[in-house]
Amino acid sequence: MGWLKKAYHMLWLNDPIRRRVAAAVVMFVLALSARVHLAYSGRIEYDEKNYARAAVQYSNHLKSGDLGFITQNDYNYEHPPFNKLVYALALLP
Repeated sequence: MGWLKKAYHMLWLNDPIRRRVAAAVVMFVLALSARVHLAYSGRIEYDEKNYARAAVQYSNHLKSGDLGFITQNDYNYEHPPFNKLVYALALLP
């Protein structure tokens, strides 16, 4: 068990701030890996086509510099614009 104490002190996890940062990093990596796994293996939702079409529209208007489209768009108005913007930002590159 002496090696475990040495490893613990070598990692500097005895400091509460470093311990919190390490816990946050572990949670972030777990959440990211779960989302990536679901993106590749999850089933397609019934409204996925609507999000994809809205994202393409948003992306095209963002590329052309037409930011007014975000407030004037009436397609798929029941879904929040933030989600459509996130999808559109992923399509920009």
